[in-house]
Amino acid sequence: MAADATGPDDAFVVRRKVRLRDLSSREHVEAVKRALRALEGMREVRVDSGRQCALVCYDASRLSFGQIEQALVESGCPPAPGFRARLRAALYRYMDENAHENAGRRPAPCCSNPGEIYARKHR
Repeated sequence: MAADATGPDDAFVVRRKVRLRDLSSREHVEAVKRALRALEGMREVRVDSGRQCALVCYDASRLSFGQIEQALVESGCPPAPGFRARLRAALYRYMDENAHENAGRRPAPCCSNPGEIYARKHR
């Protein structure tokens, strides 16, 4: 996958592993790669047909996990079903929503600046 976040543009770059329902043929693998690489904000895509998963690296301030799920469904290889997969997807969507909201704020919120937190409480 891509290198760890090092610059200001990389602050919201995340890596995710998505289990897929059906990667039985080379055509499915290529369809998944094409669909994911076409998304704006996608940095890297790896598809492992042996493990039935896709490894993605993307900018969460520009692309959400929900959009990735939709692209997978449209490619004909939806995410795998199951409780753990749904729970993981919900967590990824929540984290990406927070990243998108934080990316739009200036200055970026920081938990190490308690003065800002206390100032809002006392207004």
